[in-house]
Amino acid sequence: MNILLFVLMGVLTLLVSAQVFALLKARSLRGRPVAGLEGSLGRAVAAGNRVMAYCYSDTCAACRAQTPVIDRLQREFPDIFKIDVVRDRKNARALGVMGTPATVLIAGGIVKEYLLGARTEAELRNLFR
Repeated sequence: MNILLFVLMGVLTLLVSAQVFALLKARSLRGRPVAGLEGSLGRAVAAGNRVMAYCYSDTCAACRAQTPVIDRLQREFPDIFKIDVVRDRKNARALGVMGTPATVLIAGGIVKEYLLGARTEAELRNLFR
């Protein structure tokens, strides 16, 4: 019983440490320029547009809940881009994505905000305005 508890505590510590590391990395990206983006996202950032990049994975439960919200916002704001972290690894790496869902707001080629986890439609709408 003590060994099982020890193993469970180790796994829990590892999971919490990974989340803390991802949050610290997200904070460190704010205010930094973004380089190496490709495709329509890269062109929009290079043009100096205010851009929101939503990074997701099909296997992520929180992403499956967040994606319909992003789809609604995309109809209103054309500079919202969905980045599948499995299919578009280069852009995900350039954005510093370490977990999903991640939402990155870029203005003038600089990361203005980096959010981890699902957000409400109102919160994302206010962020993009």
